[in-house]
Amino acid sequence: MACAKSNNATASYQPELIISHSLGVHGDGGSVEQNFVNSGSPLMKDDFIMAADTNPTIGFDNLVGSNVEFQFSLSSEFRNASDLSWVYSTQNNQFSITGSSGSYNIPISESFPLGSIIHYRVRSMDNNSSISDWSEGHMLLPDYNTVNNNDGTATINLGQNDFNLLNYD
Repeated sequence: MACAKSNNATASYQPELIISHSLGVHGDGGSVEQNFVNSGSPLMKDDFIMAADTNPTIGFDNLVGSNVEFQFSLSSEFRNASDLSWVYSTQNNQFSITGSSGSYNIPISESFPLGSIIHYRVRSMDNNSSISDWSEGHMLLPDYNTVNNNDGTATINLGQNDFNLLNYD
């Protein structure tokens, strides 16, 4: 966009700003609850052998609104150079949605690193395109090995530093 100088004598080249405003009710962004992990808990696969779930199925319930957005980071400030593109929304990703609930499988190519504390936040958008405040939490992805003894038992050996939770903050 090019604007004419203030000393330009040609009226057709003068800049103009037009603001259109309509009265209406602005929304509060709605609300939503994530349902895939309790904040502060390890995120584990649902399997006999304990292992961190590095590419989980994220999900939500009780959506009051039209869309949901999740963001994940290695930092509580949600800006870490090692973060991948860990932003998922019902507008840009193929969530499976039924009523006010939905889920999305994080691709293997975007797996979370073992031994990490992953911070997450979720927000909703209402039918007026207003966005809610973020609801935040964190989850643990411990890095240890479990051995299947093939007799209905498993062995896990833990030492003082075996959980290797990296702190990126």
